[in-house]
Amino acid sequence: MSLFPAINANYFSWSDIELQFLTPTPLLFAGVKAINYDDNLTRKLVYGTAAQPIGLTKGKYEPKGDIELWLPQANLLISTMPLWRQVPVTITIAYVSSGPLGLPAPGLPQPVIVDTIPNCYLTSLAASQTESDSALSRKFGLTITGQILWGGLPSFLEPIFALAVA
Repeated sequence: MSLFPAINANYFSWSDIELQFLTPTPLLFAGVKAINYDDNLTRKLVYGTAAQPIGLTKGKYEPKGDIELWLPQANLLISTMPLWRQVPVTITIAYVSSGPLGLPAPGLPQPVIVDTIPNCYLTSLAASQTESDSALSRKFGLTITGQILWGGLPSFLEPIFALAVA
């Protein structure tokens, strides 16, 4: 197995991203300028009377993110969801291998990778225009109340939460 797996030297690029908002009416967006998301499990060392740690806390899960849409797509989102700050959405980011002219990549395509940001709210909106020849955009801040699924998988399990939901 190769240390650097690539099919015919094709790697995912920005144009291989498909972004979908699961809203009351699902929306597929191509007019995305940027999407950023990350998570962190902040665990703390526990010390007793010795110099070395005696344990580790379970920690707190902290997801965050933002999405920047070109102005027409931002307006489409706002007009489609009048209460856009109050309605939870799920954002799905699929990395789909494509070749020249958007056709399937030659040879065996790379497997599709799907990241999911469930139960998030669009909580802030920022516009920053300046004199230039660049297109205008709007940046939405995300408040994420669920766990980001990286490649469809959670990064940790919370047994108490699973029992409470069941």
